[in-house]
Amino acid sequence: MKKFLTEGTDTSFLPISEESLRNDCIKNMERGNHKSSSKSDKTLNFLNKTYSKEVRKGWMIPLSTDIIPKLKNACVIPVGVVSQSTVDELGETVEKMRLTHDCSWPGPSQYSVNNRINEDLLVPLQYGRCFYRVLHHIRHMRFNNPSRRILMAKHDLDSAYCRLHWHAKCALLCITIISNIAYLLTRLCFGISSGPSEWCLISETLVDFATILINDKTWDPKKIYNPKKEIPIHPKYENENIPIKNTKKILLELPDEE
Repeated sequence: MKKFLTEGTDTSFLPISEESLRNDCIKNMERGNHKSSSKSDKTLNFLNKTYSKEVRKGWMIPLSTDIIPKLKNACVIPVGVVSQSTVDELGETVEKMRLTHDCSWPGPSQYSVNNRINEDLLVPLQYGRCFYRVLHHIRHMRFNNPSRRILMAKHDLDSAYCRLHWHAKCALLCITIISNIAYLLTRLCFGISSGPSEWCLISETLVDFATILINDKTWDPKKIYNPKKEIPIHPKYENENIPIKNTKKILLELPDEE
């Protein structure tokens, strides 16, 4: 985690010749983005607005497209836009557009950014099985505490991948072009297949640290807390008339932290 934060997220790639990579880059530039990125003026406005915001935040660096073929070990990937449904603050279903970076798109070499990743060197992905882990742990806690309430909270780390700086060699492989301007991503790309494993290192560290902190008897959350966050003094409980069911001991070995 220290290396990621000080040197950038450094994914290990399988080798490819410089000539093949340069040819892929030129052909991808000639091909352009996926059709979903230019199907309407609304889509184009969304892309330009998204990229302008990310440039202002320092998550992307705009470059002239002329210099891309001159950059050593650089390549271009296509972008697309997908539409999905979400819910607004009034509970109404609304359309939401999302930018996609296609790191799986192969050039003439048949190599893509994703299929060049050396998966043997990735950190084991833990939160891919998060739902099972949560269910197992609730059952484990219920067995140890047959009559106590079990509370659950869900926290969203907004724009998670954008919290991790990207190593320069990774950023050079995922240059995108919008409206004849090239963009170098300085943060972890959402389309790269190593992203979940690399973010997992951060996620697991946060969970482990929170677990240690919550079990530290010397810490009083009423005295030392984040002033920007409201402390949930009065949690919302289910109806007390709902009976708490018992469970049998689970077959897995689980930690006893609660």
